[in-house]
Amino acid sequence: MLLRIQKYDFSVKYVPGKDIPIADGQSRLPIHGGEIPDISVTIHELTGVSELRLEKIRDMTKCDETLQVLTSTVTNGWSQYRNQCPEDIMLFWNFRDEIVVLNDLLLKRNHVIIPKNMQEEVLMKIHTGHQGIEKCRLRARDTVYKCGINADIDNMVKKCNVCQHNQTATTEGRTDPN
Repeated sequence: MLLRIQKYDFSVKYVPGKDIPIADGQSRLPIHGGEIPDISVTIHELTGVSELRLEKIRDMTKCDETLQVLTSTVTNGWSQYRNQCPEDIMLFWNFRDEIVVLNDLLLKRNHVIIPKNMQEEVLMKIHTGHQGIEKCRLRARDTVYKCGINADIDNMVKKCNVCQHNQTATTEGRTDPN
C-alpha cells in the first residue's frame, strides 16, 4: 500500500465527525419508507445460505422474541447509551453498527443471525463432515452469526466421538520433534 500511495503528495488533517457536513458510508440511520431505490440484492448470494433455509430462518426469526426486539431496535435506531439498551439485546451492543434488517432477516455484515430455536440445527450442519474445531469455525464464519458460536463449536467437537477418534488417530501418527 505504501508503494501505491508513494507517488501522491498529500497531508492528513483530522476533522471531528460533528464538523463533517455529509454523513459517511458507515452511518446507520434507518431509511424510513422501505427500500433503497435502484438497489437489487439477492441475500443468498451475500450469505451463502440457500433460499429455502433463509425462508425457514425468516419464519423462526419472527417467532424469536429477542430477535424481534433486535429487529425493532435496528429499524428504529439504537439508544444513545448502552445502559438504555434493552437487556435482551445487550450482547449485540458492541457491533450494533454492523447489524441490518434485510427482507425480514437480521444480518451482521453478511452473516445471518440465527434464531435461538434453530441454533442447534445450524451447529449440526456446520459440524457435518467432522472436520474439527478450526474447520467448523471457518464454515460458521462464512455464513452465520450467533453469540458464543466459537464456544458452542468447541463443546460440540469435544463431545463428538468421531472427532475425538480422528483427533487421536491423527496425533498418534505424528512423531514428536523433541
